[in-house]
Amino acid sequence: SLKEKITETQEECASMDKECEDMYKAYQGKESELVDVLKREAKFVSDAKAKEEEFEGRLKTLSKELQEARSILTTTSQPADCQCEILKSRLTELKHHVADRNAKITALELQFEADNLPIKKKVAVLEKSLDQAKHKISELKAEVRRYQEQMHDVTVGLRTECDRCRRGPPLREESSAQTSPSVAGDTAVDTKKDKEIAILKALCKSRNARIAELEQGTKPSRSLRSALKEGKENSNTPANPK
Repeated sequence: SLKEKITETQEECASMDKECEDMYKAYQGKESELVDVLKREAKFVSDAKAKEEEFEGRLKTLSKELQEARSILTTTSQPADCQCEILKSRLTELKHHVADRNAKITALELQFEADNLPIKKKVAVLEKSLDQAKHKISELKAEVRRYQEQMHDVTVGLRTECDRCRRGPPLREESSAQTSPSVAGDTAVDTKKDKEIAILKALCKSRNARIAELEQGTKPSRSLRSALKEGKENSNTPANPK
C-alpha cells in the first residue's frame, strides 16, 4: 500500500542520512590526519633546507681552509715537518734537563748521608752509654733495696732484744757479777750490729749518691739525643731543588 511505501522510503532516507553523516565524520578525520601529515612534511622540508644551508656554509669554510693550507705549503721555504723537528728537539732538551736535575739530587742525597754518618755513629754510642747507665742504675737501686731490707731486719732484731731486756727483772749485784761474761757478750753483739747498721747506712747513702750522679749524668745524653733526633727528622724532610 501507499502508506507502507512511504514508511519504507522514510526508513531508507534515514539510513542514507546516517551513512552520509558517518562518511562526513570519516572525511573530517582523514582531513585532520592529512593536515598533520602536510605539517610534518613542511617541517621536514624546512629542516632539510636548514641542514643544506649549514652544510653549504661548512663546505665553503673547509674549502677556504684547504686553500689557505695549500697556499702555506706552496709558499713556505721550510719543509712541512719542520714544526715536528722543533718539538722533538725541545723534548730532547727537556729530557736532558730532567736527567741533570735527578743526578744533582742523587749527589746531594749521597753527600747528606756521608755528612750524617759520624753523627749517626755518635748517636749510637750515646744511646749505648745511656742503656748501660740505665742498667747500672737499676742494679744499684736493687742493691740499695736489698741493703735497706737487711738494715730493717737488723733494726727489728735490736728492738726486740732491747724490749726483752727492758721487760726482764733487775739484776742484783751478785748476779751481775756472776753474769758479767754474758752481759759482755751481749754488749759485743750490740756493738757489732751497730757497726753493721752504720756500714749499711753508709753503703745505702753511697749507692743513692751514685744513682743520683748517674741519673744526672744521663740528662745531657737525653737532651743531646733529642737534639740529634730533631736534626735527623729535619734533615729527612725532602727539600725542593731549584
